[in-house]
Amino acid sequence: MTSIQNNGSSLVDGWMTGWDYWDAGNYWVCSAYDPGYYTLVCSREWADSLVGDSVINVGDSKSKQPNIIVDYCLVGDEGNNEERCGLHYSTYILAIVCTCTSLECLLVFWTGKHFRYDKEAGRVKRRRRTLVTMGDAICDFLYEPDYHISKPSCRVRAVPWLERRHSWFKAVSASTWIVSSILFAIGLALPTVFMSQYVSHLSSIGVNMSLSSIWQMGFKVNSTLIGYSFWRTTNKAVDLIGNILVANSPQVIVSFIYLFFNNILTRQLVADEWTRFLREDGKKTLRVTSPVGLQRSSYFLSLPMKYSIPLTSASVALHWHISQSIFLVQASTFGAGSKGEWLSEFDVSARGYSVLGVISGVSLGAVLVLALVINSFARNFRDIPAGFQLLGMNSAGIGLMCQRPADDTDAYLFPVSIGVVPDRDARTQGRLAFSTYIGLQRPRAGCLYSQPLLVKRGKRVTSGMSRLKRKVIQLVAKLKDFLRGDVREYDVAFDTMN
Repeated sequence: MTSIQNNGSSLVDGWMTGWDYWDAGNYWVCSAYDPGYYTLVCSREWADSLVGDSVINVGDSKSKQPNIIVDYCLVGDEGNNEERCGLHYSTYILAIVCTCTSLECLLVFWTGKHFRYDKEAGRVKRRRRTLVTMGDAICDFLYEPDYHISKPSCRVRAVPWLERRHSWFKAVSASTWIVSSILFAIGLALPTVFMSQYVSHLSSIGVNMSLSSIWQMGFKVNSTLIGYSFWRTTNKAVDLIGNILVANSPQVIVSFIYLFFNNILTRQLVADEWTRFLREDGKKTLRVTSPVGLQRSSYFLSLPMKYSIPLTSASVALHWHISQSIFLVQASTFGAGSKGEWLSEFDVSARGYSVLGVISGVSLGAVLVLALVINSFARNFRDIPAGFQLLGMNSAGIGLMCQRPADDTDAYLFPVSIGVVPDRDARTQGRLAFSTYIGLQRPRAGCLYSQPLLVKRGKRVTSGMSRLKRKVIQLVAKLKDFLRGDVREYDVAFDTMN
C-alpha cells in the first residue's frame, strides 16, 4: 500500500493514546505476531526479536483487515518532554487541605492557651490538673485523695503478696490482641495477595517479573504498571478525585492500624512505668504534663525516646513506601512533533503501581509486627502479683493506690514509690499506697496486705487461690520471718473474697 494509493498519505493507521493503556501504545508493532488480541505486551525485547519483513495489523479481533508489509518507517520530530514539566495541582483540593490545616492549628493554639492555667485557681495561678498521662492521674489523686472510692472495676482486699514474672504480653487484654492481630494480618495479606495476582498476570503476558527486573524497575512509573479508574466518566474532576481517593486509601488504613499498634506498645510502657514504682532502686518523681516542684515533664513524643524515635522513623518510612507503592499519575497528551500543542481533551488521570514499593512496604510492616510480638514476650514484669501491672491503666486502681497517709500532704511534688503503709485493718501487715516516707518498705512475698484488685466484668472479686493455698503461703512467710529473727505476732483471719 503506497502513499499514492492512500490519498498521498503514508499514515496507515493512527489514534490518540489518551485513554489507552500505556503499555498498549506500541502494540501495533507486534500486533501481527500476537496469537490472540492484547494477550502479550509488545516489549522492546520482543520487537527486536522479530525477523524478516515487518508486518503490522491495522484491524482488531472482530475486523478482517489484512496484514500489511511495511517497507520502512517515517519518524517525525521528537518532542522534548523535559520542557513540558510543570506543577500539577487541584485548586479545590488545595483549598480543602489548607482550610483543614489552619483549623487544626487554631484548635491546638486555643487548647494550649485555655488549659495553661486554671481560671479558678485565684492568685496562686496553679496549673490546671490535666489528665493526659498516668503521672497526671497519680498527681491528681495524691493532691486530693479520695478515701471513699467505690468502683465496680476495682476493690481493696486483703490478699497475700505473690511475686511472679509476667511478660509484657499480659499488659494488654486478650480482646485487644485478637482485634489487633486480625487487623495486622489483613493489612499484610491484602496487598500481598493483590500484588501477587498482578505479578502473575504480568508474567503471563510476557513481562519479565524476576527479582532483578523488579529491582531495576524501582519506584518510578512503569508503563506496564498503570491502572485507570474502575469507572470512566466524561468529568475529569470526578476521575481525578476517584484516583486520589484510591491512591491514598492505603495511607488512611495503615494510619488506623497504627493506632492499635501504638495502643499495645503504650499500654505495655505504662504498665512498665507503674511497676517501676515498686523497685528498690529508689523513689521516682512523677512524670506529668505540666510539672511543678520536682516533677518531671512527660515524654516529648508520649513514649520514651528509645521507643518513640525508632517507632516514628519506622512509621515515616512505612508511609513513604506506601506512597511509592500506589500513587496518582497524570498523563498529558501532546501533538506530534517538537512543537506539538497540548491536547488537554485527551489528558487522563490514572494510578501507578510499584511492585518493589509493595514488597518493601509489606516487608517493613511485617518486621514492625514481628518486633512488637518479640518485644512483648522478651520483656518481663518481675516480682509482682498477677494483674498488678494493669492497675496503672485503671483510674479506680490508681485512685485506691494513691490513698496516701494523711500527713504526707505534699507527696505529689516529691519522689514517691509504692510501699507498705499502716492500715486500719488489724488482720493485715499494712496496705499498699504511694508515699514519700523515708522508711517505706517494699511488700514482701507471702505477707498479707490490703491492696487494690481488678474485678473482671460479671465476676466476683477473688484472690485467685484457695483458702488452703493462702494458708500455706502465710505459714511459709511466718517461718521465713522467724528464721530471720523477725518475730512478730500473727493473728490473721483470711477473707474468703466470695
